[in-house]
Amino acid sequence: ARDESTDEPEDDAALKRYVDSLGVYVRDYSSWDVTPDYYKNQQWHNIVASPETGRSRILEDNEPVPDTGMVIEFPNDFYPQAERDPEGFIRDIAGIAMDAVSPFIVKRNAIDEMMLPDVPAMFDKQEWDTDTDIKINWEGLTELTVYNDPTPICCPNAVRHVHLDMSKRWDATGFCCAHIGGVMKINRVDDDSKLQYTELVPVFHIDGLLRIVAPQSGDIEHQKVRELVYRLQAGGIPIRSVAMDQWCAPPNLQLFKRKGLKTKEISVDRKLDPYLLLRTAIYEKRIVVGKYDILREELRALELTPDGRKVDHPIHGGKDMADVLCGSVFYLNTEGKIAGPQIVPSKGISVLPSIAGKSK
Repeated sequence: ARDESTDEPEDDAALKRYVDSLGVYVRDYSSWDVTPDYYKNQQWHNIVASPETGRSRILEDNEPVPDTGMVIEFPNDFYPQAERDPEGFIRDIAGIAMDAVSPFIVKRNAIDEMMLPDVPAMFDKQEWDTDTDIKINWEGLTELTVYNDPTPICCPNAVRHVHLDMSKRWDATGFCCAHIGGVMKINRVDDDSKLQYTELVPVFHIDGLLRIVAPQSGDIEHQKVRELVYRLQAGGIPIRSVAMDQWCAPPNLQLFKRKGLKTKEISVDRKLDPYLLLRTAIYEKRIVVGKYDILREELRALELTPDGRKVDHPIHGGKDMADVLCGSVFYLNTEGKIAGPQIVPSKGISVLPSIAGKSK
């Protein structure tokens, strides 16, 4: 499993086998672990690192050590580096890998801020294998009109889009249902003239996310994934379009098209533009989504490849959910339409004050 043109392993599994074949054992040590006697007479400090939040800070001299997070003791020689770049200090000098080496989304707090606990979940689980049942949270998603027809609680006039990242067995299938929930005014600066201007840009509401995995009995059943889309349609969610990556796209998109859905093949890996758009929307607080742990961890772990042409995941990670969120935002930004001033956020949720319309 080698690329003859570059003499490098082709995939992660091949890379592991290649490294194992060399008989090399790699271990990172801090400088004070290697030469402890040199630093023993120095003043020592504590820095606390939280893998959950990705934030690190130096503790005050008399500050008690917290119960949560990883506490690292280090000598005074390294205080300037720890103060200047806590995360870089922990990774590069203390020798502890906390997160992505070259994170694509640097502003980690923006990921947490877009996930609102009051946004209802579309499904009763975050991960589903197609051999088990899955329930749709109709009570949190829809309400009856005066004509007794189900309609979405959030933005009832906005059509929905579904993005799928299909797989068979070894990778997970990602599912994302989303819509445009209004517009925001964003102040920008022209790169050439350096003049400021105001742009009207969409706000994206994420109705539902789901990670679909293969059952122990075999492969992911694509028919059941398609049936999930049809169930949502029948229950009052106005899904009008479906997009997918190129893998297994033609047969699935043909079947969706026969059901009257608009279809499109979209890859978020061929060009960097989709992920650049996603990152901008996250930084500008234009994405509203519920708490979804799998998505949060994937977004935090995204890395920019050394050539700067692609966003990738760590060797032992994945980005199925990040890909479907990215694909949904990219599709809605290029193909979506604003339904009008009657677009409103979900009941009881104050989303963004500049969204068109007003909250119920």
